[in-house]
Amino acid sequence: MFYKFLKLTIGIAVRIFFRRIVLRGEENIPSDQPLIYVSNHPSAFMDPLVLGVFSKRELYFFARADIFSSGFVRWITKKAHMSPIYRMVDGLDSLEKNDVVFSHGYELLRRKKVLLLFGEGVTDEEFMRRVKPLKKGSMRIALGAEAKFGFQLGVKIICVGINYSDPRKFRSDLIINFSKPIDLGNYKNLFLEHNNKAMLELNKDISIKLKEQIIHIENKENLEFFEQMLILSRKGINNDHYDNKISLEKRWLFTKGLEEKLNNSPNNSLDEIKEKAKIYFLKLKESGMEDSQNFHKPGAASPFLFYMVLTFPIFIFGLVTNFIPVWLAVFYSRKISKRPVFWSGTDMAFSVIALPVYYLALILSANYFFPLYLPLYLLFILLMVPCGIFAFDYFKKVKSFIARKNQVSNLKNQKREIEALESQRKNLTEEIEKLGA
Repeated sequence: MFYKFLKLTIGIAVRIFFRRIVLRGEENIPSDQPLIYVSNHPSAFMDPLVLGVFSKRELYFFARADIFSSGFVRWITKKAHMSPIYRMVDGLDSLEKNDVVFSHGYELLRRKKVLLLFGEGVTDEEFMRRVKPLKKGSMRIALGAEAKFGFQLGVKIICVGINYSDPRKFRSDLIINFSKPIDLGNYKNLFLEHNNKAMLELNKDISIKLKEQIIHIENKENLEFFEQMLILSRKGINNDHYDNKISLEKRWLFTKGLEEKLNNSPNNSLDEIKEKAKIYFLKLKESGMEDSQNFHKPGAASPFLFYMVLTFPIFIFGLVTNFIPVWLAVFYSRKISKRPVFWSGTDMAFSVIALPVYYLALILSANYFFPLYLPLYLLFILLMVPCGIFAFDYFKKVKSFIARKNQVSNLKNQKREIEALESQRKNLTEEIEKLGA
């Protein structure tokens, strides 16, 4: 019951946090078989939240043992289907403790439950579009369960790819891909002959399938160049530079195609375009500018200003009803963890608590001083979250418009430099198109 309550409340928060959400491959998920989801782990605390919300079946999680420090946390995590998994840093007896954890996992699979395992084990401090080398834990649990029950369970592994446009940013985009199942029965004979060889083979197959579900840049040195290509093309899943008319799924497919072209390109074949892109973006940075398809035009001011003035009361309402609780949630989130990779998930989790409490306080205060009819208060409640989102978008638009106006104003006397940048940009976008973008 508590799990369903968490799924409902966190589900609302996730749908508010992300502007667009696309789920792909849900038809690959069996409804009545024991499953293991093996997922990438790009954003620490956010990853189990989004998978718990969007999985049709209830999930059972394994998490780092050090978060189960207090009695209250242990109670919450148990109700949320979370179990501790131990690392060497947790003590010399950690491996013995993990044997108990794995036995619990085997029993869950026997009962046809769904385990969620993050195959990489850790999250990078900086958001990167790639799969890290997989740990052995997923393979041990999967093959260990089947071995314990004589390969009669019928456990399937589904590789889950979590793709964020940028998990650190509010109102970003999310794509979750579910692969076709991997049947552990195919590894039975090899496992009975040689355990480690079966695990290595399964590890390799999971890695291949997982890379198919996410944007994976094989060479880490190409990560910056890849993001630059997304910015220039405006067709991919870069969070800030994209054509709003293109659907998120099409942006995903474009990005995946570009990734494949980059990963399959011969070594050094892209050195020239990478150097051009490096110079172009360095010049933008030195000039305090952002990439633009047209550096000279800031956009029509009159319609924009009219719209901003007309909607200013909505902005103020959204600001008053949301700023304080969100600020408190963010402040407390930073106190709890000093690692930025956790912040988006903890910000969202604390906001789920802070916002309803603040809304209730506002309603009670308003009712005390200005008694009104119930329908008006219900309307008031329904408008708080949408107006908060509107206030966030309003602020971003005003900030972007001012920056664009200042940029154009500062460039009036730099005609040659702007023409050179526009020429460089045109050449770069043409070369990206040749890559099959």
